[in-house]
Amino acid sequence: MNIPTKENNSLENTIGKHQKKLGKNFHKLLGGVSLTMIGDGLTLISIPWIATTLTDQAFLISMVSAAMVLPWLLLSLPVGVLIDRISHQKLMVLSSLFRFIILALLVLFIYYEWVNITLLVVFTFFIGVAKVIFDSTAQTTVPRVVGKQQLERANGYMVTSITAMDDIVGKGLGGILLSFGLFVPLLIDAMTALLTIPILLTISGAFREGRKETSQSTLKQIFFKELKSGIKWVWDNRLIRNLAMISILVTTMFSSLVSIQVLFIQEILGLGSSGFGMLMAIAAIGAILGGQLSGWLKNLLGTNKGMLLSLLIIGISLGLVGMVSHHWFVVAILFIIGNFSVVIWNVFRLSFLQRIIPEDMIGRVLSIFRFVSWGMSPLGMLLGGTIVTIGEYYLGRDLALRLPYIKLMIVYFICFVVLSRLLKTKERYGL
Repeated sequence: MNIPTKENNSLENTIGKHQKKLGKNFHKLLGGVSLTMIGDGLTLISIPWIATTLTDQAFLISMVSAAMVLPWLLLSLPVGVLIDRISHQKLMVLSSLFRFIILALLVLFIYYEWVNITLLVVFTFFIGVAKVIFDSTAQTTVPRVVGKQQLERANGYMVTSITAMDDIVGKGLGGILLSFGLFVPLLIDAMTALLTIPILLTISGAFREGRKETSQSTLKQIFFKELKSGIKWVWDNRLIRNLAMISILVTTMFSSLVSIQVLFIQEILGLGSSGFGMLMAIAAIGAILGGQLSGWLKNLLGTNKGMLLSLLIIGISLGLVGMVSHHWFVVAILFIIGNFSVVIWNVFRLSFLQRIIPEDMIGRVLSIFRFVSWGMSPLGMLLGGTIVTIGEYYLGRDLALRLPYIKLMIVYFICFVVLSRLLKTKERYGL
């Protein structure tokens, strides 16, 4: 039995103080990610707006949005393997350099009016490639620059910073900068990508070089064997399998309205580029509040109730967006509520999965959920464009632009009912 002494207490206090410090490497990583996210927000707000200057066809505009997230479907799993084999620092630096080159070229094409909707789709796809590599690597690097006891705190800082820099600073500023020229936000994004590189190069001793001794054939065998076992585990557990299906529907419907959101804001709300950016920035307040209050809500409601309520509130708030007429202030409030609930849904669903998935399979299973969710985004965006295109023919433009919001509400309510029944009977599945 250990008896506390002054020496022990002093040592514990010293360790406790040391653990409170996240360290220079983490703050350098956070700084590099935050700078990149400002540029990312500028581009995310600009690309759909640029697309509307090239065409007014909803399906073509949705193709541009889909191109940005298509790399998550095609590359998320291979990039995960790459991250384990190559220096994280090298991957982030190279992806930032690649992003700079693509953006610089796009700026030139826009400035000289060479760009068309097809070229915009191509450029947007390659910007998405750089984003998949950078974001995936940055997320994996966090455990290498902080201690295990600091992960929740570090990830909290990272999520809050990403939301603030991307959604509030980047998108808010992007809407204003568009009025000075369509290429201006993209030019600043290119500069932030370039400025991120020296910050990343100052991080020391936190990056893995990879296990080069494994042959390519062995690597393929390991990759497909582990992936297959993860998929089998998900499929064999009825609750997890159904939660994966619900996640597909949730992501698909949400993406379907994101792809045509710029048209809704332009034509239904009558906002210009500055108003568009400010509306997105205001909406992001909900996401930040959700990130800060998720722990408190977990203690108040519990994971299961929190997950169910957040799913229901997302459906109601975003469904109501499609029913209001030309009231941007009401839409802003509904967006805040919706974004708040989206964050709670994501955090609580992740906590639920972490509690159920066996420790030795958690990486594979969570990567499958990310792959499924992000993989449905481009399909959902194309669905949004298709709904508006068909709806416009039969119902008129105004109602067609509202349909994705209303359909989301219906689908989310169905998912809420199904999930509530699954959670009540989860003991049947041995979980």
